[in-house]
Amino acid sequence: MNIYKKIIPYLFSICLIYFLFVLSFYLVLYLDKNFLIKLFYKFNVFDNLSFLLSKSDVEKIAYELMDYLRGATNFLDTKVMINGNLVDLYSVKAKIHMGDVRNIFLTNIRLHYFALSFSIILIYFANRLNISVKMIKNAYKRTFIILFLILFIIIIYAFIDFNSFFMLFHKLLFNNDYFLFDPSIDFIILMLPESLFALIGMRFAILFIVLNILFIILLHFLQKIPQSLEAK
Repeated sequence: MNIYKKIIPYLFSICLIYFLFVLSFYLVLYLDKNFLIKLFYKFNVFDNLSFLLSKSDVEKIAYELMDYLRGATNFLDTKVMINGNLVDLYSVKAKIHMGDVRNIFLTNIRLHYFALSFSIILIYFANRLNISVKMIKNAYKRTFIILFLILFIIIIYAFIDFNSFFMLFHKLLFNNDYFLFDPSIDFIILMLPESLFALIGMRFAILFIVLNILFIILLHFLQKIPQSLEAK
């Protein structure tokens, strides 16, 4: 029984931190439906293009890409008007890569719901085994500190050489080289510069850290509730 008392708080911590990890990423991307459009204008990505895009085309590119990644649509077939011709924004290679990205994204969305559900089940068993909030808080803090240190190292690496980090990240996640777009035919890559990805990563890291700190604070106050009741 003692072994379960030691394991359950850490299992709970891992599951909930993973849930907050995916939730943070989703909130950064989808809390504001115009998020990607704002980034397009913030980084003046249109300066990289040899043609002009209408405002309606910009909105179409952003909305269709974001809907596709979250599974709201199963097809990515964006066409834009370039020099009077209707042109595919994505090559076949780019569509395959975006499909791979979508699969990873949707898999993690499904898993983060499972992680939350499993966390709730673990809380039930923690209550049955009289595992204190203090034990859960201590396990959560230790787990988060370890993961934070790993995240901090990754952030430093990305800050020093984002291009190298970006390439390594893609090589670890994908078993092909379809992420190496050709700017002459894959116009979307010109609209997604490294600085845009860096800002998304920074906002994600900040939100993830803040949510975890808030949860640790919540556990701290919950830990004091029994003591308050005893004082009365």
